[in-house]
Amino acid sequence: MKTIEVTTAQNVVIQFQPATVFDRILAFIIDLILMGIGVGLMNAICLGLFPYQEWMEYAIILLFAFYSFLFERFMDGRTPGKAVMNLKVVKTDGSQPEGIDFFKRWATRLIDIVFTMGSLAVLTIASSERSQRLGDKVADTMVIKVPKGSRYRLNEIIKLGRGDTYTPIYPEVAQMPEEHMITLKRLVTRYKKSGNSDVYRKLIHEATEKMEMELGVKRLEPSKAGFLRQLIRDYVILTR
Repeated sequence: MKTIEVTTAQNVVIQFQPATVFDRILAFIIDLILMGIGVGLMNAICLGLFPYQEWMEYAIILLFAFYSFLFERFMDGRTPGKAVMNLKVVKTDGSQPEGIDFFKRWATRLIDIVFTMGSLAVLTIASSERSQRLGDKVADTMVIKVPKGSRYRLNEIIKLGRGDTYTPIYPEVAQMPEEHMITLKRLVTRYKKSGNSDVYRKLIHEATEKMEMELGVKRLEPSKAGFLRQLIRDYVILTR
């Protein structure tokens, strides 16, 4: 199975599995079906609520045209079709694309998908080392296959550790199983979203004591949540 490696600014190597041509075609077909259903429903709703007006057609055309851009922009690099196929758009360095990157990908669809009936996209994806179509090359993005259960690994963990230089504080954490660290990341994220609720504060306390005992370390951070975040950061640097 083809994989590619990218190296972050901290010299951390992350492996990705590029989406295949078949994966992307299936995702595209799913999106076409969903767009057709959506257009049909919008037509039915509009005609049921309002007398026919020409602007309705233009509104539907615009929504149809901007479908991929809007979904990728606001669904973390996914369209519904990509989500079904477990695909995601990322930058070639593994980071999250910005709005302008999604726009560049969308703007080139006329060339490599619409005008060429997708043949140019298939050709460039198949011949590219990173499985990129023209739009990906322009935007410096790629579409990757996200294994089930890896949402936190790709969406959150690879975003940690930004900076030019970094020295891990707790190197002992490298021995921990990856799934344990993903669970720890989920806990810290939910603790933050909960507004430091008593329930999650207790879980953070218990997790801190357990990690200190298993690793044989004493936390240096003032807060227990800060200690857990530091462990996650160190783990990413040491194991990627």
